Amino acid sequence: MTTRDETLDTFEAQLRTAFAAALQSTPAGQLADVLTDTALAILDDNACTQYAEQVVNETHLKAMDFRNGMAMELEPSQDMVAAWVGAARGMLGDAPNYSETPIEMEVKVAESPESFVFILQRVGKLTPHQARLRAEARVAELEAELAAERDAALNAPQLRHCLYPACLREFDAMATLSGRPPQRESWSGAGWLPMTAAVGYVCPDHAHLVASDTHRPRWTRPEGNEQPAVLRCACDWASPPTRWPRYGVAAWQNHLAEIQETR
Repeated sequence: MTTRDETLDTFEAQLRTAFAAALQSTPAGQLADVLTDTALAILDDNACTQYAEQVVNETHLKAMDFRNGMAMELEPSQDMVAAWVGAARGMLGDAPNYSETPIEMEVKVAESPESFVFILQRVGKLTPHQARLRAEARVAELEAELAAERDAALNAPQLRHCLYPACLREFDAMATLSGRPPQRESWSGAGWLPMTAAVGYVCPDHAHLVASDTHRPRWTRPEGNEQPAVLRCACDWASPPTRWPRYGVAAWQNHLAEIQETR
């Protein structure tokens, strides 16, 4: 027997019971009206019952409450919540604050699939907007630190010492090349003479030793690059043959000291 047959049998039984009661208590002249009202009442109750059953079957609605707002309870609600919790845990993984999961819908609009980024956030944790602001602030702080270090490196004094032995004078080569005043007056490059062969400078206090080109050094090398080089002065002084330039420069510096002592 189908559900429809059971419903019809129940409906027939209700009609028979209602009609029997009406026949016993109703005068003959009013019988038609009473039977009509009885049948309509049973049909109305039956229609309400069938509609309620259809709503429950289609929506899975278990309960509805309007006393304190509107609340509904669905039969599959627990399974739905469990599925959502499992999906949320899978998307968050080890993320401490939130996760961004790209999602592409199968439904196409204007022949292009819709793509979204699903952002799932832990309650009370850092939001994507807050994380972006914090990251931007940190990047700006690091950029400011790097800019300060770069400016300090560019503006830091590049000190060069006098080639004369035991001379403590020095000047700021970077300030001299850029034309800006040095941080200290004693670091001025005025009066310093460059010694190209010796790869250095001579301060104004000892510039007179090389100002007349008498003791300006120059390198000479015998034929063949494998032979040691010699650093010579215009005064016919010559360093010992050397393969290392700094050794020849050290000998020339000692030569300058000897000249100064004889004057």
